[in-house]
Amino acid sequence: MRAKAAKKVLIALFWVLLWQIIAVLVNNSIILPRPDRVLAALFDCALEPEFWLGAGLSALRIAFGFLIGAALGILAAVASKAFPIVREFIAPVIGVAKSVPVAAFIILVLIWAGSGNAALVVSAIITFPVLAVNTLAGLDGVDKRMLEVAEVFRMRLPARVRAIYIPAIYSNLAAAFELGAGMAVRAGVAAEVIGQPLASLGNEMYRAKIFLDTERVIAVAIVTVALGWAFSAGARLIIRGVFGERDA
Repeated sequence: MRAKAAKKVLIALFWVLLWQIIAVLVNNSIILPRPDRVLAALFDCALEPEFWLGAGLSALRIAFGFLIGAALGILAAVASKAFPIVREFIAPVIGVAKSVPVAAFIILVLIWAGSGNAALVVSAIITFPVLAVNTLAGLDGVDKRMLEVAEVFRMRLPARVRAIYIPAIYSNLAAAFELGAGMAVRAGVAAEVIGQPLASLGNEMYRAKIFLDTERVIAVAIVTVALGWAFSAGARLIIRGVFGERDA
């Protein structure tokens, strides 16, 4: 365990050192600031209550959007498995959600819902196909012989769900929650950058860009990455809390 941790630290130090070398060679803080200046900008952000208010509001919007998208995706998958006609009707919706550029969704959502709700709606849209496709794949992979045994023994639906369906979809669902959470954060903050709602990470990043404050842009990006990691970790905890610890 220690060797693995030490290896990760050495890899991180390598990239920071490479960043430092390139920044010194470029010698232009607008194009690429040194790591120590970015760290100073990150420290300045940490001392600003307004910054953390914006970060908290962004996290709240994205979290609600992610949960809504995840719930709708799981319901769509269950309905598609139960009723084949539903799968045919939902397939084009999932195809559009997977293929249309995020920027296009953001612009449309800004028109329909306004900048204040853009992060929530876009996060839900991005999360929906991830959960729907992965959950449906897990349901399609359920062993039919186990279902036949359950039918013979007249096992009730709640018991079937616990004994057959949950083990079958657990790995797919866990991966989908983790992937969807990270994608929701990236899409949500991108929506804020374009929509410019007050008190948000996206607005912070855009204002820093206007003033050519690259150090702050990267600092906000680091906070966004950390938020994405936190969301992914939270998604894993949700899955384990709801379904218990299982082998992936």
